[in-house]
Amino acid sequence: MKVFKFGGASVKDADSVRNVSAVMNRFPNEQIIVVVSAMGKITNALEKLADSFFYNKSEKNLILEEIKKYHLDIIRNLFSDPSQEIYKDVQGIFSELENNISKNPSGSYNREYDQIVSLGEIISVTHQRKWNSGHTGIHRKNC
Repeated sequence: MKVFKFGGASVKDADSVRNVSAVMNRFPNEQIIVVVSAMGKITNALEKLADSFFYNKSEKNLILEEIKKYHLDIIRNLFSDPSQEIYKDVQGIFSELENNISKNPSGSYNREYDQIVSLGEIISVTHQRKWNSGHTGIHRKNC
């Protein structure tokens, strides 16, 4: 069994997502586990969003729009057909996030931080999973 961990710089853009698939394809007859971090500097941006949300700063919507644009640009580069499922999946994640930051924060900064920042990995996995399902001979199990 092989385990691959791709940090943020390794999955920062569409070419990087394609590269992860190329690496996976080099091991067609082996059991592999792939772990991906949030893409590029998205963790930093999500940390800023969590801070802006918790402390009710005016820039929270601008930060969210920048995060969305970053991910949608990658998706458009990978998937030319906007009817593909990934568009709906990622938009669903962002809709939930938008809904959550439109409410008043709970009394716990750590809870809000965890709820927001963890989405970086969730979105990154969504990109990678959707791309890999059509571009590798490897299929996910128990994800």
